[in-house]
Amino acid sequence: MSVLFAESDPWRVKIWTIHLTQLGVWVVQTESHQIVLYALFQLECDIIVFNFALQGGVVIVLADYASYHWPKVQIITFTVMGTVSDGSLFTYCLNVCACVLVAIGADD
Repeated sequence: MSVLFAESDPWRVKIWTIHLTQLGVWVVQTESHQIVLYALFQLECDIIVFNFALQGGVVIVLADYASYHWPKVQIITFTVMGTVSDGSLFTYCLNVCACVLVAIGADD
């Protein structure tokens, strides 16, 4: 399984990458929307994990692009703000299967 992990916070990238690689997942790390777009041209991933507040702020466009070109890819977004708490993201990007607030504890 391969995961494209897009996050600009190095600490969060490190924690997630360590955890996912321990589970046997191949992780590709990116930190900006330009690199995400480049990675989407070069790779086909099973899962894409985006920080909704990624540098550049075009996560909806990237998720839509990924959904169009790879209809089976699952997209997970996370955010520190409640901007997408109304569920509208699921309407715009059909492959988004989860949107998680960072403040939610791991045991939830």
